[in-house]
Amino acid sequence: MVLEPDPLAALPPRDDAKSAADEVLPAPARGRPRAEGRTAEILVAAVEVFEEVGYANLRIQDIADRAGAGLATIYRRWPTKQALIADALQHKAATFDPAVCGDPATDFGAIVHDFADVCAGKRSEFLSGLLTAMSTDPEFADAFRCGMIAPLRERLREQLTQILGADCPQMELLIDLVPGVVLFRAAVCGGDIDPDALAAEAVGLVLNCAQAAPPRPA
Repeated sequence: MVLEPDPLAALPPRDDAKSAADEVLPAPARGRPRAEGRTAEILVAAVEVFEEVGYANLRIQDIADRAGAGLATIYRRWPTKQALIADALQHKAATFDPAVCGDPATDFGAIVHDFADVCAGKRSEFLSGLLTAMSTDPEFADAFRCGMIAPLRERLREQLTQILGADCPQMELLIDLVPGVVLFRAAVCGGDIDPDALAAEAVGLVLNCAQAAPPRPA
């Protein structure tokens, strides 16, 4: 009698059960997740808290909670509150990018509007906290001037140059007009600032200057 070969014998053995080592799942990590590589989130959280409570009332713990980071993570990167806020404001300035349409007057108005809204719009604590920090910490003040005011002035210069020409004798005055009026009205006069109205006034002034200027040489 000839036995027929078992067709199942040629199949590889079933692997229904994995080894014990394969079935052991890694234990879940405990504690707060590490915030490595989350610098941007921390800086954004710092600006948000700064705008809400001002400089004097700002606590690093509040920033850590907002960013979902640990205090140790923040202090490893920024040993002081001043250093953190200075970097946060520079980060905000780097991402300050008003929508542009290609028309210099409209784009100039957009820059004015956004700067007024940031410094003296609905977030009233921002400006008072900023002035307090600048008056008490020269390092912070320098960082703010280099990281936020200097880029703002260059953006304004670019648009004004297209409207008035690079040889406009009032160029420096007109550049400083925007931050100057915002700071004066908000910090000294104490009145509310309407970013839309201020932008319209600033654009009108610049266009009047352009009309009064002598014709440019062909």
